Amino acid sequence: MGKRVFEVAKDLGVDHRELLERCDSLSIDVRNYMSVLKDDDEQTLLHPSQLHVPLIYPFSNTVN
Repeated sequence: MGKRVFEVAKDLGVDHRELLERCDSLSIDVRNYMSVLKDDDEQTLLHPSQLHVPLIYPFSNTVN
């Protein structure tokens, strides 16, 4: 079973609102910070380089 959005945001060191925007840009269907992510969506967020999308750097607004 997947994690909730806020848990993945904590793992990445980003605000849950930023992760919600990220989900929206990747067409991952979530409604709020309490939504449960599917395992494959969680992996997409944790390893975005596999999909050739910019990385989110913890504690930074920079995009690579």
